[in-house]
Amino acid sequence: MGCATTSSHARISAQYNYTKTNNTITITKYIGSNSVVTIPRIINGLPVTSIGTKTFENSDRLTSISIPAYVTNIGECAFSPFSVTHFTPSAGGSAGIGLCASFGSSQLTEILVDESNPIYSSLDGVLFNKSKTALIKCPSGKIGSYTIPASVTKIEKSSFSGCHNLTNVTIPTSVTSIGDEAFALCDNLNSITIPASVTSIGGEAFELCTKLTSFIIPASVSSIEPLVFALCGNLTNVIIPASVTTIGWGAFENCHNLTGITIPTSVTKIESGVFEGCTRLTKVTIPNKVTSIEWGAFAGCASLTSITIPNSVTDIEKSAFRHCTGLIGIYLKGNAPNLGSDVFDDCPNSTIYYLPETTGWGKAFGGRPTAPWTEKSSLSPP
Repeated sequence: MGCATTSSHARISAQYNYTKTNNTITITKYIGSNSVVTIPRIINGLPVTSIGTKTFENSDRLTSISIPAYVTNIGECAFSPFSVTHFTPSAGGSAGIGLCASFGSSQLTEILVDESNPIYSSLDGVLFNKSKTALIKCPSGKIGSYTIPASVTKIEKSSFSGCHNLTNVTIPTSVTSIGDEAFALCDNLNSITIPASVTSIGGEAFELCTKLTSFIIPASVSSIEPLVFALCGNLTNVIIPASVTTIGWGAFENCHNLTGITIPTSVTKIESGVFEGCTRLTKVTIPNKVTSIEWGAFAGCASLTSITIPNSVTDIEKSAFRHCTGLIGIYLKGNAPNLGSDVFDDCPNSTIYYLPETTGWGKAFGGRPTAPWTEKSSLSPP
């Protein structure tokens, strides 16, 4: 009997790579091929207390994972189907987003936790902390609609990332924060409402949610983080409340169907690449408190025909309007700002219009011809 038990333990242990620290075991990689996995309580006579980062990456057959009571630490992306890495995009360049070549289980529909586990819990196959105030991971194979329990106050980093088959998520009013990459690559998510209780939405939170068409940011949010809606190609309408004071770099990068957006008057700078690649953007209003337009901010906005730059703007950085091929009228209300290189590169039909009482103008500015801004100016805005 003892030999059989030892043999059984050996077979189970052989399905994992693991490390030993302080007389405990951390599983670092699942190398088995089962669809239903129960993480062992003991390996080589020592308790399994941790599941490492990306442990189940490339485990394509998995449908269910059970976590024993001993496990008190789960590494980042342990159950994630993919890893996303970000690169600083060149102005006017491509999306700047790379996906790991390796993908894990998109079939995983259930994560189960032993009820006696002191740190974690599960409900409807979703992983939570013990008190169910933090949603840690929704399995990537979850299908259709999902309602987050009313006990949850925090949606953790990457918690829904790669849930390709989710179409709708209901967030309760108990939730106050949404972590980085929380819904990244939920490419069938077509409906989500953010309640007024939410005060923070992390960077890349909805990146690559290609089915989202509209989004209302609640007035409780003061900052839009970097890349939060990057590559949401079907996003046509975003309502930004007056409470927002910063819009992070690349926030709307490559939202190809975004046609118009109103930037709140509290925003003081247009950050790098924030609208880069928004090829159908036709209208944007820059508020009077903005002092700088950073590199590549509007690069590749080919449908933008005119833009008015307030007199508060003193700096326009490198490639800010590069490849805005449809741009005809650029209207500046103040003195000539400091200008980076290639700001109006590949804007072949554009003219810089300036108010007669302002200074710093010549026959050309940033490589484009200039003209006084009068009532007869081409495309002169009201």
